[in-house]
Amino acid sequence: MDLDEGDDAKIRRNLVVFSGLIVLLAWLQVPVTELLASFFKTETVTQLSPLRVWIACALCLGYFTHRYCYTSDFSTSVAQFRGTYFRKMRNNLDALLTRYAVAYARDRKRKCSYFDSLPAEETLHFDNRAGRRSLSSNDDNVHLEFSGIRSNPENLWMGFLDFKYLYVSENLRVELNGRAVRYKLSGIVRLKVAMPAYLYPLASSRYTTQLVIPCLVTAAAYAVVLYRLFHAM
Repeated sequence: MDLDEGDDAKIRRNLVVFSGLIVLLAWLQVPVTELLASFFKTETVTQLSPLRVWIACALCLGYFTHRYCYTSDFSTSVAQFRGTYFRKMRNNLDALLTRYAVAYARDRKRKCSYFDSLPAEETLHFDNRAGRRSLSSNDDNVHLEFSGIRSNPENLWMGFLDFKYLYVSENLRVELNGRAVRYKLSGIVRLKVAMPAYLYPLASSRYTTQLVIPCLVTAAAYAVVLYRLFHAM
């Protein structure tokens, strides 16, 4: 294993192999001091300090991690992962809000905890040939239609849902007043939207080999090293 090869794939491989070796030794409960004593052919195992061994492992792991984090493959994978995640999350969010908004428009008596309700009844106005006409929002010819989502650019979890009233008769279709209601999603709903979006790019084999496996194995190796350092002090 060349410790200083410039190729991104080889840098990633070095990190995965070294991290995997640390995790494997911990899993098999192989004493690292004995393994190094055998490798360096020392006379006694006690000549190797466990604390120094794990400090050396931590430094090597940090070096490999630093090299990996500055590869173009890592930067590109992270950027593409974030882009895929946010696009999928936005699609999930829009689909969720649209589904409930359309259902609410069909039946205004149906309440939804995700957003506020429109007034039970309000007076609407529109102009026709006979002049200005007023009618109730509960009129049989008045329909509510969902028209769009206006999310907060700084916080996707809150914003406004736009509705419009329509007067529909046999020979007439008139757009009446527009209305907007505020929505604000709870933590559980946010998790429901975000988790599938987060798992979606992970299903890609490209993300798995270039990002997921190296990060998981490295995180496990850091956990082992920190644990061993704590007990060696």
